[in-house]
Amino acid sequence: MLKPFSIRKQVKMWYAQGPQHSEWAKKVVCSRPLAFGNTQKCGMLNGFSLRFFGVISIQFPFQFKKTNMITNNHLNRFIPPRILRHDPNFDYCPLDGDIPLLQFINTFSKRGTLQAKNYLTTYDDLLTWSYEVRLIEEDTYNILELESRCYVKEAASMVNRAILLRSNLFLLVDCLMHDEPVGDGVIEELNEANDDANKHVSYAITPYGLMEGWRNPQEELAFPLWLLTKSALKFLTSPMVKYIKKCHCGHLYLDTTNGRNRRYCNPITCGKVRRSKKFLEKLVLG
Repeated sequence: MLKPFSIRKQVKMWYAQGPQHSEWAKKVVCSRPLAFGNTQKCGMLNGFSLRFFGVISIQFPFQFKKTNMITNNHLNRFIPPRILRHDPNFDYCPLDGDIPLLQFINTFSKRGTLQAKNYLTTYDDLLTWSYEVRLIEEDTYNILELESRCYVKEAASMVNRAILLRSNLFLLVDCLMHDEPVGDGVIEELNEANDDANKHVSYAITPYGLMEGWRNPQEELAFPLWLLTKSALKFLTSPMVKYIKKCHCGHLYLDTTNGRNRRYCNPITCGKVRRSKKFLEKLVLG
């Protein structure tokens, strides 16, 4: 008869005895009586926590794999694939923010500090960022890259438009987060950007019904800005705006956890640095 607190220890011993024990049916008995309405955690079986009322005896076939019980699969979304550069010291643009709107705003890092940095300085930066956040496909990326080399002045003007759009979106998001009034100039400029994108929207009948599309998107250098404008305004008019939070590093991110208790824009990088600093402070202060 096993006590609840010794189940995990006993299970590890069974597994250590050899793979032949993985097919055995082991009896799990919660022998500790419980008060009515209380629950007792009785162990981890195949990754699930079992709770029982009273004295219960259940027979399980244990099948263990030589893997960690706790995995980091839920953190994979914080490690997006990047386009490799020839320069190993290349300063990659941060992709923190969870959605294209916030990721676009975060391309201006450490806003309001002396370490502020703009990661969108050329059209190639804008194009690469659009592809890395999956705003455009690879074929579109290749065509627009070629177009930008043929029309250098037009590509440079797209960078200025992108910076202006990013500034207006940041002001709008910041006002919505703090329940402050939004300036008329910001709304007017966003409406102009939306009107420009709508001029290139077309509709066609497909086997799936009426579908919305774009007119010759691969030939337009402003195509990434159109996609960004439409997706950003669609999100900002939804109830999801209330889930936007600001990290201590200044980046914006979307907190969709159940308890709204997410603290970092990226727990792998930003969160690790923050936790390390707190640990060192505790050591210094004793």
